[in-house]
Amino acid sequence: MKYFAKSCFSGLALASLLTACGGGGSSSDAVIVPPVTITSPLAGAWSGTSTSGNTVEAIVLEDGKLWAITGLMQSNVLYVNGLNRASLQTSGNSVTSSDLRAYNFATGTSLTGTLAGTFVAGTSLSATATASTGAASALTLAPAPAANYNYNTPATLAAIAGSWPGFFTNATGTLLVNANGTYSSTTSTGCNVSGAITPRASGKNVYDVSVNLGASPCPIPNGSGTGNALITLLADGSHQLTVAFSTADASNAGVFFGRR
Repeated sequence: MKYFAKSCFSGLALASLLTACGGGGSSSDAVIVPPVTITSPLAGAWSGTSTSGNTVEAIVLEDGKLWAITGLMQSNVLYVNGLNRASLQTSGNSVTSSDLRAYNFATGTSLTGTLAGTFVAGTSLSATATASTGAASALTLAPAPAANYNYNTPATLAAIAGSWPGFFTNATGTLLVNANGTYSSTTSTGCNVSGAITPRASGKNVYDVSVNLGASPCPIPNGSGTGNALITLLADGSHQLTVAFSTADASNAGVFFGRR
């Protein structure tokens, strides 16, 4: 599946959006990985739909952290319009979160909220996300096809090293990942982006990512954040790199899509 950012990049094959919703942070190339002490029964890749009309592509990490990209599907292309992140807690077949954050890329705003629902491990996930405004959307998800992405295959630096052409906020650029996992890019508008990508300590097919942005004209001047990345196989045999990140205070977030 290919991804577009419909609101800003109509007609482009790849897209990256960095929303400017608030403050930044200090710069560092180091990826600080907390000890992995939880194995969530929801860990893995999920896909499905929401009652708001969006297609949802999600990853749940072994510690219960959720990243979910949302958008409108047209001709097997997902026109991305938002990103959600949350820490999921499970009890029996129930799942909840009290720290849901929903980022709207069309408006550059974010909302806090909660999530509650039920699941069958490895089979289904049904939940309702409720924003602080009272607006609610029900999600129906199933495991993503293993042919495109295998969560249980360990991530490697060799798989991600090299050049990933893509788009940064209203600008083009190529993300160059070095053999040691550090990366850099200068966009066509002059925004310097750098950081590090490290295979996650869980041994699963996920990377931990640090993101550092330079001064203006970057959309979050001198901002920094952490997140996760994964590589998926597209129908035409090419590979897609997807990165989702947020700042430490969760006021800013973004996604990146590269393809080669």
